[in-house]
Amino acid sequence: MEDFGTLIATRTIGFERLLSGPVETAWAYLTQDAFLRCWLGSGEIEERVGASIRLCLLTDETAVQAATSVTGVVWRCEPPHLLEYTWIAPVAEDQSYTSIVTFTLKVQGEQTLLTLTQRPLLLEQRSQILSGWHAQLDRLQSVLAGETASPFSEIFQRVRPEYERRLGALGAE
Repeated sequence: MEDFGTLIATRTIGFERLLSGPVETAWAYLTQDAFLRCWLGSGEIEERVGASIRLCLLTDETAVQAATSVTGVVWRCEPPHLLEYTWIAPVAEDQSYTSIVTFTLKVQGEQTLLTLTQRPLLLEQRSQILSGWHAQLDRLQSVLAGETASPFSEIFQRVRPEYERRLGALGAE
């Protein structure tokens, strides 16, 4: 399994990651603030359709920045296997963009297979979003494996040129 995300369709990305531990633990890391803070940012996702979400994304290893907050609404919730919500993120000072993020979790022996998709994406933001999810999922894998996660910005800067190369090779950017 490759850690790099893929372009499933022109405006849809996907990732698969094998996580240490049971599905219930991975689910907690997708929904509960104490665990979300370890890899994605602060916030809590109520486990019911129609619930509002607000996440303040982690932008470096020590700070959660309100300026990088996303909001949304839970569309589908089937604990501990499926979570889908709108992802409303700022793209400019007075503009935001809405997409849908879907997480599925499946038992793989003593591990959990996480699949993430996000759609639709702005064409010009695909390499940034792929790099961002790559960094966050690397951090999640590390935390669940009992390791110290590398800083978000370090991972992001390392993988972004490869995503730009891959998208460029497709004639997509």
